[in-house]
Amino acid sequence: MEHKEPDKLPIDFGGMRSTGIQAIAFNRLLDHLGISDEKAKVYDVCQQLAEPSPEVVEKLNGDVYQVHRLKPAFGIDILGWRDGKLPDGSDCRFPEGYNPVPKAEGGEDIIMDGTLIASRPEGGLYFDQMIHPYKDAQTPADVDATSLTPVEDARSASYRKTPGH
Repeated sequence: MEHKEPDKLPIDFGGMRSTGIQAIAFNRLLDHLGISDEKAKVYDVCQQLAEPSPEVVEKLNGDVYQVHRLKPAFGIDILGWRDGKLPDGSDCRFPEGYNPVPKAEGGEDIIMDGTLIASRPEGGLYFDQMIHPYKDAQTPADVDATSLTPVEDARSASYRKTPGH
């Protein structure tokens, strides 16, 4: 932090969820860039967001890397990964604890401890959240009293494992 005028406008490609890329789109980007030894790594299962690899960020002249929470969506940690398929049939990696339940009419549900947490309709690209912690909040005190998943001390565990960072 030298407090100097930057030499260029920083490029943020996936440095936070708002600048992220949907996993199917990321796989298509990999094809376009000619990167065949990588597949989308879905860290945000709700939005189906892929974590851009350092190689992709560098190819796009990106300047930002995301420091993830250990459990970015629905309390599912991102320390371990398994192979999976996206709705378009393309390959990806999902967190090990991500186990959606297929619905009879198509699509999938995420059920935790017997409670429907999120639902993705057939043909949908992301999950709709079914639990809304603030739905009954009327005052700032109600908001303060709402219990949420705490940010973990190990929130940057996956980032520390990224080579070169």
